[in-house]
Amino acid sequence: MDEYSADTTLYARIVEQVPDGLVLTDARAGNHPITHANRAFETLTGYRREQVLGRHPRFLLPEDAGAEIHRDLASCLAADSSTTLTMPGMCLDGSCFWIELTTMPLRDERGQTSHCLVMLRDINPLVSLREQVQILEHELELSSRELVKLATRDTLTTLYNRRYFLKRLEREWQRCLHDQCPLALFNIGLDDFKQFNEALGTHAGDECLQRVAHILQTSFPLNTDVVARYGSVEFIASSDGMTEAAALDLAESIRRRVWELPLQNPDGQHLSASIGLVSGLPGPDLDPARFMSAVSRALADAKRQGGGRVCLRPLRNGG
Repeated sequence: MDEYSADTTLYARIVEQVPDGLVLTDARAGNHPITHANRAFETLTGYRREQVLGRHPRFLLPEDAGAEIHRDLASCLAADSSTTLTMPGMCLDGSCFWIELTTMPLRDERGQTSHCLVMLRDINPLVSLREQVQILEHELELSSRELVKLATRDTLTTLYNRRYFLKRLEREWQRCLHDQCPLALFNIGLDDFKQFNEALGTHAGDECLQRVAHILQTSFPLNTDVVARYGSVEFIASSDGMTEAAALDLAESIRRRVWELPLQNPDGQHLSASIGLVSGLPGPDLDPARFMSAVSRALADAKRQGGGRVCLRPLRNGG
């Protein structure tokens, strides 16, 4: 065997033993027919080499592959330099996988491209790993959101909790101070709720709290409104840009809607709410602590006057 024949035999052995699929196409023909396929290609795709000779490599694309991926494959085969494309592939048995396809033009002694070497690498494990990472990242994001929700929300009513409200009130106060916008606080307490809870049971009591929470959620629909469960039977809300008269009207509406709930204890007593209300323009003498103190006293005034009513405490800077 001469040296040329020995080299040819060695190259053929190398082509057959490389782990990646290799096919050779005839670039001189218009449709790049396959002229050779190695053993790894057969293992990867399930096709025997005699089944693919003379065919354009596009048969490897799934039936639902779009026109864009067909154009990308054609461009790779026609490119003057080595090009890599990630594309979906389909085996003989119909199963799909992901391929990293690299094309390399082979030139004859005149420098003209005569053939195109196509290397196919199965990257399905890498894609699967990437998908798993994306799934885990999505689950982590959902878990983080759930943790934030647990840290800021009351589990029974889904309203914000006391801690979040006080933190958020600082921000809303700063914003109103900057914009010179009035701020109103509503402190809502359910009257004699312990009697309802004892007479109707804790399950009915929980449903009652959820109904009241729904009234408050629909009463304060703006993004800047903040509604929270402040105590076991106490709620609090803040709203900006509202005149004192509008705040009073809203508080009366909430009181009336609670009264109109179809909830009575065995003695025929309706559920009622007392509401403390303060309204003022934030300033050096009207900080969040003074707002909170004033609205708490306003609620106490409403309770002291018999409950089921709204008590307003106007606030002014410097007084």
